[in-house]
Amino acid sequence: MAEAWKEEIRRSISSVGELAGQGYAFLDSRPSALGLEERYRTLVSPYYLSLIDKKDPEDPIARMAFPMREEAAPPVQGVRDPIGDLERQAAPRLTHRYPDRALLHVTNLCPMYCRFCFRKNLMNEREEELYLGTFEPALAYLEKQTAVEELILTGGDPWMLSDDKLGALVDAIASRLPQVQRLRFHTRMPVTLPSRLGPGLLKAIQRPEHFRTFVVTHFNHPRELSPAA
Repeated sequence: MAEAWKEEIRRSISSVGELAGQGYAFLDSRPSALGLEERYRTLVSPYYLSLIDKKDPEDPIARMAFPMREEAAPPVQGVRDPIGDLERQAAPRLTHRYPDRALLHVTNLCPMYCRFCFRKNLMNEREEELYLGTFEPALAYLEKQTAVEELILTGGDPWMLSDDKLGALVDAIASRLPQVQRLRFHTRMPVTLPSRLGPGLLKAIQRPEHFRTFVVTHFNHPRELSPAA
């Protein structure tokens, strides 16, 4: 059971074409000729797929999960890095925008690639500029930044790491960054893949003797608030 979430990811839909002939009305407004999946990856878990109303051509869950016409529009200025993650990059994998907090970019992987994501360009680039290298340079930089009281683990989705890898990263933060009082996780896992949450994950992310752990998640529609979520 502990690895059920990984098996669910392996069974995820990776192309809108896999749904052909299954009665999804929204497919009529998702022409494959746009070639959007070559630019922006598709990945939708069986769980999240089950939230879609097959009869609704404008289903809001489908709009968040599968390519849309709007994504083919010409990009606006600054769309590659709209919130300045690279502009404020202080070390590999690290953005330091405000004096008392920093962002650690854990992975470019997600359980679902949301069509509205503001990091979608950086996450889909071959060079993966925001996610290169180990965490060592970021930790070494943060050791000297005693004003950083809050460290935010983001991605992609940081909970794509296994419990062991996530726990090892949290251990490193706890042992090397005594100034950190709040460890914050930005994740859509409770929304898109609730099977990920379990005792192993909770153990991996908490070090109460060192800091408080916060989880910031992102629900967009009432239908995402399922019993499982």
